[in-house]
Amino acid sequence: MQKFISIMSGFGLIVLLALTLGFNVNAQDNQESQPAQTTTQQSEMSQEFSDEQLEKVAAAYAEIFEIRVELQDSLAEVTDQEASQRLHEQAGAAMVEAIQDNDLTLTAYNEVMEAVQTDLELRERLIAKLQEIQ
Repeated sequence: MQKFISIMSGFGLIVLLALTLGFNVNAQDNQESQPAQTTTQQSEMSQEFSDEQLEKVAAAYAEIFEIRVELQDSLAEVTDQEASQRLHEQAGAAMVEAIQDNDLTLTAYNEVMEAVQTDLELRERLIAKLQEIQ
């Protein structure tokens, strides 16, 4: 968690969130088939997620970030494809567990992470929740 806190300070948080917004656990990549939303729809959408839900998503996101950092560190030491696959599977299971440990379903987590990609207000709310975790 210490590595997460040091990375997440200041502007790094916004850059990190922008770089990893596309990451959601087991989500289908169907953005091209979704119609563009209007500003009004985006504002309404951000109201669908409570502060409590965003706090849970932020906590899960922080844990998932740590899991991803640990996975990258572990993969750097692995040369065997089988071991790499095993590490990916373990990390995936740990990510799902992190989501569930924060009283979220995988679907609920992914819905927020997908909405954050198009809803600036919601993204700002999530960033604020991540900053509170520090």
